[in-house]
Parts: sequence; C-alpha cells; structure tokens
Amino acid sequence: ATLNAFLSLMPDMEEIVHQNLARKVKWERLLGVIDYHLDKRKDMPARIKSAFAEYLRGSLSSRIERGGDKDSLAILTLSASSTIRDSILNTFASLPISHLDVRILESRPLCEGVNMASSILSEFQTKFPPSSGRDLKLTVYTDASVAIASQGVDFLLLGADRISVEGSVCNKVGSYPAVLAVKRVSSASVLVLSELEKVDAPGSGDVQDYEDNGPREVMGCWIDGGIKAAQTIGDALKATHRDDVNCAVEVKNIYFEWIPPWCTDAFICEQGVLNTAAIKEKAHQVKLGADRYFHSL
Repeated sequence: ATLNAFLSLMPDMEEIVHQNLARKVKWERLLGVIDYHLDKRKDMPARIKSAFAEYLRGSLSSRIERGGDKDSLAILTLSASSTIRDSILNTFASLPISHLDVRILESRPLCEGVNMASSILSEFQTKFPPSSGRDLKLTVYTDASVAIASQGVDFLLLGADRISVEGSVCNKVGSYPAVLAVKRVSSASVLVLSELEKVDAPGSGDVQDYEDNGPREVMGCWIDGGIKAAQTIGDALKATHRDDVNCAVEVKNIYFEWIPPWCTDAFICEQGVLNTAAIKEKAHQVKLGADRYFHSL
C-alpha cells in the first residue's frame, strides 16, 4: 500500500522536477501535488461505498426479478473495517428495503468483530430512529460457528491487507473458513472491499507466508476465562526448548491468511467493480512503476 501511494505521486512530481523553475517555485508545486493527492485519498472511502451501493442495487434487482425476497438484506462479515461498516449502513439507507440482518464473527483473539458490531449498532441508532421504518438484526457469532452464521446470507464482505497479482486476498484469519462456509451453506457472493493500493506487484511476496504474533494474546483469553489448564500449557511452552524435554508445545496466533482467487466474486474499489483480470493488470502497472522509479536503488 505504501509503494502504491508513492507511485501515484511520482509521475506528477517527475514532471515538475524536470521543469526549468526557480527552486522555491518548484518546491511549492511539489507540495501542491502532495496536497492534491492527499485530498484525492480522502475521497477513496466514499467512492468504494458508492461502488458497493451500485453493485447491491443491481444484485437486489436481479433477485426481485427471480421472485426472491425484496425487503431484506443479510450480510456476514468479520474483524473490523471502517470501510465495510460505513458501506453497509450507507448502502442500506439508499436501498428500498426495511430489514437489515448483519452477522459478525467475533474474530479472536482480540475480538475486533465486537468493536465492529458496537460501531454498527451506534451508527444505526443515530441514522435510523424507530420512526424510520427500518430495523436491524445484529448478531455476533463465535468464529467456530461460521457455518451457522452463513445460513441464508446474501453476501460475505471482506477487507484486504494485500491482494496478489493472481487475485488472492490476504485478510484477517477466519476469512477463508467464512468463504468456504458461505459458498457451501448459502451460495452467497463474496465481495472484497478494498482500495486498489493494496494490490501487490508480481513477485512481492509468498502467498504462503503467515504472520504469527505469539501465544500471549491467545492465552490471555484462557487465563481471563479462568481455564485452569492454561497454566499447564504455559509451563509446557516454557520448557519446550529444554534438552531434557521430549515433547514440544506451541500456541499459534496467526493474524492473516490467504484466500484463493476463485473465492472472490467481485472486488469493490474506488474505481468500481473489478474482476481478477483487472487486478492482474493493476499489479503489472505497479511492477512497471516500481521498476521505473526504484529499480536502481
């Protein structure tokens, strides 16, 4: 994402650098370019929300034509994303439906999904008073009950930490099980809401890399819950690398996982609705830009 942000600046800055201008004037214009791109970035969430609303309107129209439910929308998501949170409620406000069913996986060990649920609830109560004729059913599920949470949903909404050249998506752990559940249980569409700057250049990293953040956060839940066996596991962890111990114990705390390209039905971004072919094209543009400006460094 940082690389993409720089690459969006570079052509405009390069043009100014090569102009025959006084140093002070050139510097002021460079700062002006930076300000312009910063202002442009502020519009990104609004453009993603607009693209999402347009996609849902088309999908709901198709559903109504097929004789489906025309008055409700069921969405499953996980972790916490301000873009997804705002997109859900803004789109609901623009649709001719009265009932919104939002299901959120709690997303252990830090339970960001609970924060997401709280934000959606507070914002819904502000935007839609009881007299509005709109109602919300908000349900927080444990991660392990994702198959139950998937029953009857229309869409699974995911964010993205990274997007590979082939369209694989790196997102909060639990995303892949959620995809498999909705595809099997409800045949729901999987939508990735993300800025295009999350797209990697080809060869940027191995999609099998997993970030492990150690056992402390996971075990903290056990200790706070009064699970007595947590002490036994903790002692075994400390002894695992001793020469006189013949058993190894690990507690994994994986933050992100990769979702294969076939899982995603559409990428919703600031440029509209894209498919994997468009993502691949964007990735190659990133590679060309990176090679041009940074290859010699």
